Amino acid sequence: MGAGGLGTPIISGLVRNNPSFILEGATAAALLAIITDQMLSLTEKSLSRVYTKE
Repeated sequence: MGAGGLGTPIISGLVRNNPSFILEGATAAALLAIITDQMLSLTEKSLSRVYTKE
């Protein structure tokens, strides 16, 4: 609530024409996406091992 988000530096950089703000926000969003993808991949692999054992 009112804390902003990952898009705030990107929008600020676009408005102010500041590439470093854009890069800051994009890097944080990309890292979060990669970490989330890896965690979901590991979860999927562990669940597929559990449900394929019959």
